[in-house]
Amino acid sequence: TLIARAGDLLEYYYQAKLKSKITSIVGIIAYVAISVYRIILLIQNASVRWFAFAYVLDILIIVILLLLIYLKQGGQRMVFRFTRVKHILGQSYHYILSALMVVIYVQTDKVMIGVYLNESQVGIYSTAVSLCGIWTFVLQAIIDSMRPSIIELFSADKKKYKESIVLLYSIIIWLSVGVSLFFMIFGSPIVRILYG
Repeated sequence: TLIARAGDLLEYYYQAKLKSKITSIVGIIAYVAISVYRIILLIQNASVRWFAFAYVLDILIIVILLLLIYLKQGGQRMVFRFTRVKHILGQSYHYILSALMVVIYVQTDKVMIGVYLNESQVGIYSTAVSLCGIWTFVLQAIIDSMRPSIIELFSADKKKYKESIVLLYSIIIWLSVGVSLFFMIFGSPIVRILYG
């Protein structure tokens, strides 16, 4: 997945060009394709390894579709330069460390539950976290859609820039509050319907 994630470059390219519609359509196509694939795996009682492969396949579908669109639109030729990579890594090491710390932080709760309780409880907790996190792609889509226009306002109009930031945060906060209330009220029935 790390190798396939290099294709995120194309997603950022389209966001910078204010063409998030392309990445959204590609994401929906990949989501539908992977959902069908997972349903087939469930019907065939496939191994867990095939489900793990579905995660990689999801990213690959997105990267391949974005690359095909990029090439069809006559995008600039991509060239690998080691000196450029070294320069970028030198400038972004603090972001890499930050991301690493977030990954460790996010997994710590599962390790603690495993140590103090048992693996069964880790499974229940992980399922609950997955259910609650399903909707976060909506937040990511909103942020990705608004980011380029907000960045443009930074240099053009500071007042509108601040208003746009406040609007974005307000949307995220109120959506999060609404989803939190939804899961507080309907969480138990949803788990019973999905998992018995």
